[in-house]
Amino acid sequence: MYRRKHLIIGSGTAALSALEEIRRSASEDEVKLVTMEECPPYSPASLPYLLSGRITENEIWKGDESYFKDLRSTLATGKEVTRIVPEKRRVIYRDGTSEHYDTLLIASGSEPIMPAIRGMDTVGARTFRVLADCRFLLRDLQHKKDLAILGAGIVGMKLALALTEKHYRINIIDKEENILPLYFNEEAADYIRNIFIEHNVHLFTGHAITYVARKNGKITIAFSNGGSIHADILINTTGVRSRVSFVEGTGIQTRNGILVDRTMNTGVEHVYAAGDVVEAHDFFTGQLKVSAIMPSAVRQGRVAGANMVGGNLEYEGGIAATALSFFGNRAFSMGLPAPVNSEAQVWKEKDDQKRSFKKLIFSGERLVGGMFVNEQVDPGIIFHLIKNRVNMTPYKEALFERTKPLSNPWLNSLKFSRANSQP
Repeated sequence: MYRRKHLIIGSGTAALSALEEIRRSASEDEVKLVTMEECPPYSPASLPYLLSGRITENEIWKGDESYFKDLRSTLATGKEVTRIVPEKRRVIYRDGTSEHYDTLLIASGSEPIMPAIRGMDTVGARTFRVLADCRFLLRDLQHKKDLAILGAGIVGMKLALALTEKHYRINIIDKEENILPLYFNEEAADYIRNIFIEHNVHLFTGHAITYVARKNGKITIAFSNGGSIHADILINTTGVRSRVSFVEGTGIQTRNGILVDRTMNTGVEHVYAAGDVVEAHDFFTGQLKVSAIMPSAVRQGRVAGANMVGGNLEYEGGIAATALSFFGNRAFSMGLPAPVNSEAQVWKEKDDQKRSFKKLIFSGERLVGGMFVNEQVDPGIIFHLIKNRVNMTPYKEALFERTKPLSNPWLNSLKFSRANSQP
């Protein structure tokens, strides 16, 4: 009996989700994962905790030898793919070797983008994306105090949070006026900003950088308004791009990522893609876009894995989400951050004294977005109400006020289900 070989490029969330799904349906097929990193799989979300010292490297691994043994699969580390040859069903590695596959999943993730700022290539700016970045930072941080972070997105803010726990002096710089602009409006972001400032994080938002330079061991960061700051280390978190260079000339279409259909197929026979590397369907619009969050990677990996072994699953679409716990406070955002049509209703309330904020966005009878700071709301409930397109007409007030049960047994059950507590 012929054993098919399923090859997976990458070992992140999407890759592991695909592996587990393949094993649910195809117990005898060969499954192999290859990664350019020199370590077992881990969650990038754990890296700020590793940097802060809350956890050790032994606590970040998501798959050890026993994990792959139990799933009758193999993991090859230090294997970087440089080219795919679909007509021969082969991948080519940087070390000159090659490998055959029957089906291929590209789950190669993303890589940092360095902004086009004069001097960035001369000052030794660091990135914070993979374990190797974290290890380099831990080494560089010894005997340093002044740190500058480019980017006030979720990665930059979590990195700042981790570093303040180790008592570094932090400056965050962003050309946008607001922090976390993809997820929070100005009102919610102001609460978060002020709490960070109170914990001695300096925020230079609305500041464009003209150049950076190193002199006498210090990095100068010059702003277009004439001001400047100095740092021992500069860390770039301004953005990422899908890791797709090795698919050039294969017929696999790319834009901001690999374009896939709802089965996660690339349009090239026997080749699928999932995770940060893809542009997949958006839940609300159906348009193709990158959804670089863990829930999307899990579902995309599952859909790809099932279809690689003859299944018939479809990806429903990505729902944007982020969460941040900081200095004893909590914020999360899910779905659409603002109304997009004339049917939209916005329910909003804030309390300056408590620094609490809540905002629900409805499109007709359906919940399409939620934004919360220091509110006792389970993200799992919000996610399931959005994902299942629940008719909220009788329950809008109950959800917003949280003063009485939602009266729908199905909705109430979500509050007590640990399985549904994470989006």
